[in-house]
Amino acid sequence: MSFAGSAPGRAVTDPTLSRGAPVEVSELRKLYGSVVALQAATLSVRRGEFVSLLGASGSGKSTLLKLIAGLERATSGSIRLGGVDATGLPSERRGIGMVFQDYALFPTMTVEANIAFPLRMRGVRGDEAKSRIARVAEMLRLEPLLARKPSQLSGGQQQRVAIARAIVFDPQILLLDEPLSALDKNLREQTKGEIKALHQRLGLTIVYVTHDQSEALAMSDRVAVMDHGRIVDVDTPQALYARPRSGFIAQFLGQANLLPVTVLDRSGSGYTVESVWGPLSIRAENVALEPSAGPGARGLAVLRPEHLRIADEPAGDGRPRVRATVAQALYNGCETIYRATCEASQLSLALKETRPGSRSYAIGEHMQVEVDPAHVVVVPAPRDGT
Repeated sequence: MSFAGSAPGRAVTDPTLSRGAPVEVSELRKLYGSVVALQAATLSVRRGEFVSLLGASGSGKSTLLKLIAGLERATSGSIRLGGVDATGLPSERRGIGMVFQDYALFPTMTVEANIAFPLRMRGVRGDEAKSRIARVAEMLRLEPLLARKPSQLSGGQQQRVAIARAIVFDPQILLLDEPLSALDKNLREQTKGEIKALHQRLGLTIVYVTHDQSEALAMSDRVAVMDHGRIVDVDTPQALYARPRSGFIAQFLGQANLLPVTVLDRSGSGYTVESVWGPLSIRAENVALEPSAGPGARGLAVLRPEHLRIADEPAGDGRPRVRATVAQALYNGCETIYRATCEASQLSLALKETRPGSRSYAIGEHMQVEVDPAHVVVVPAPRDGT
């Protein structure tokens, strides 16, 4: 059954509906006086999909989430939940579960009462309420904690209670606003896997707000990258990381070296560009320049640190090399991250050494840095030329 055909004003909470309702946001804008918090945002989230809104503070991601939840009213544009126009529906009639950044648990209530709260608001009591609470408590390992108050719980336990409260009434859509930001590193890593497993088990549509790129890359089916109130790109984590379409995306998702290049030649199979390594042949699918870009066009070569290699042995495999001087070396156990300066151009390169038993380089030492053109992506240079 779909939401299409629901009576006007009917709450989007029919328990007979299949889990995972699509979310459609079209040309959504939000103004706070003269301040534009969200600019014509359009996003389609498929049924059962996990989509992260990724951006820096002030990028508009939490504003968009609040608009979907009905906690803020849009200045213009539309929101459809499961095919129903929900733009004007109050939050309590949208059938959405939400986990807030601070969890927003009721401090005087027990864990069981916190979980039961949305059921009570929907008139679900007695054996049915007990059955639902027991189900989510077992799912999230909360059975021993049901009689405790939030102040008696760790941060990770509070987060699981907040998730239990958000899903106990069987919503089709779950919204999470920076749910891991208060947790320490080890607990964040553990909880990422738990949220992903919960998504796979329940089949909910999840919209997840984060400023942490590792969370977005590890958990999402797709990522919507936001900047200054705009959605600047939406794609799978793999596509955004391996083939970014702009320097902003490349730098925001992981470490990236952005080096100036100039197009020398163009053919059906790709481009030849001039770089610090000399001429490089780049496959057409790895080039995000304008279709009209030809010889003389300027761009930026995107090189991930893991795609640059320190060449210890003499040249012989034909890959381009450049001489560089080590400026910084950071040992992280499984890898060493170097920052080196190309002697011919004074450009700085970040690269990783992950090979077991590889030699270490000290600050001031010289190294030969090798590049594989197959991993080079070319994106447009900034319009101001910087």
